[in-house]
Amino acid sequence: MSDQAGTPLQQELSSDDSGGEPRHFAESSRIIAETASDAILTIDQDSTILFVNRATEKIFGYTRDEMLGQQLTMLMPDYLRHVHKAGINRYVETGKRHIDWEAVALPGLHKNGKEVPLELSFGEFIERGRHYFTGIARDITERKLFNRRLAAQYQVTRTLAEAESLIEATPRLLQSICECLDWGLGILWRVDPDDGVLRYVQGWHLPLKHYEEFETASSQRTFAPGIGLPGRIWTNGEPAWSEDVVTDPNFPRAPFAAPPKGFYLRPSFTRSGSKSSRPKDFSAVEGFAM
Repeated sequence: MSDQAGTPLQQELSSDDSGGEPRHFAESSRIIAETASDAILTIDQDSTILFVNRATEKIFGYTRDEMLGQQLTMLMPDYLRHVHKAGINRYVETGKRHIDWEAVALPGLHKNGKEVPLELSFGEFIERGRHYFTGIARDITERKLFNRRLAAQYQVTRTLAEAESLIEATPRLLQSICECLDWGLGILWRVDPDDGVLRYVQGWHLPLKHYEEFETASSQRTFAPGIGLPGRIWTNGEPAWSEDVVTDPNFPRAPFAAPPKGFYLRPSFTRSGSKSSRPKDFSAVEGFAM
């Protein structure tokens, strides 16, 4: 590992004075770092990034050249940057840590502006009186999503077991799903077998005006097979996601959606019929991501 000017960070370990073994160890360490699936970064006591591996590029979206020589705070949300600076300065001066250095959960910041849930571990070495820190960052997005889905399934099962009817269960059902999956709004759609369309059953949302307006617009319309996200999932029997509903040509409620928002549909936990037959006993929950 070296700084931006190419000065070796650990010259003693790279020297060949003892028969080449330290150099061999350094090369092995470099190979391990480059092939690791977790991000590995080294910074100095001024928080300047001196080394990143390939996984760091993948997790944060920046190229190696964009990160080297920059402040580590570029990879943090704004609200954590002053905390990091104060913490590292205090540690260098006093040796006191402000957070755990093993498997601590903190968000990172992707180049596209989205937060990335991370599990972080840190180590330290001192070279010529200066502190250097190496961190390992694991993207735990999939783990958190899996845990949220499990929590949502548990809450749905519990709610259905305690309720005497779907209508009674729907408000708590939608609230549980939205809170577990970080949705600001959820709408339950169900097939009207007489008219052959999906109809609004009920909704739940956070107390925000644009959610209220969108739910009101949704409650006043129906969806035929293949039309809008509800109609698409009814036809295909698969979850659907729209990154930008405002420009989506098959999203009739676009005028009521405040950009940029994402909508996610998934089938309800019970359904009947095949994909090709467009089951008559079908329902779907539409989620409005926060």
